[in-house]
Amino acid sequence: MKMKRCSKCKQELPFAAFHKNSLQYSGLSCRCKFCIRKKNGSIKVKLKHKIDLNKKILYHLKKMYDPDFGKKHYKRYAEYYKKKRDKRQRGLKHVKKYENPFEDDIMIEWHHINNEEVVAIPKELHHLYMGGGREIHREKLKYIVEQIYGGD
Repeated sequence: MKMKRCSKCKQELPFAAFHKNSLQYSGLSCRCKFCIRKKNGSIKVKLKHKIDLNKKILYHLKKMYDPDFGKKHYKRYAEYYKKKRDKRQRGLKHVKKYENPFEDDIMIEWHHINNEEVVAIPKELHHLYMGGGREIHREKLKYIVEQIYGGD
């Protein structure tokens, strides 16, 4: 059986352990298959990291320059966000006073009408009346909650 020495690991290995390479005098690669795999594996990890980084940069550029990006992104991942929101709400010990009356394509948030009970309100409307502390926020939205769900 013919043998060849790997230039990387310095082991004598059979010809079958080397890739074919017509540029080499022997017709075989100077490194064994194992050493090449080892090297290429580390390159793939570096490339994967670089690709992930490029995806993140592209995402943030789109987010900055496309005014409709948020709506497109939300529609694309609506099911994912819905599952994530439901999982988060299961962990909370709040009671829904009423079920969500809004359609699925409307983004909602759960507004606390008191320390235990919550009601669904459109996200944009909820954020419009933010600020001033918990009690002031609840007082500002009290009229809107009454309009949506009727008087208590």
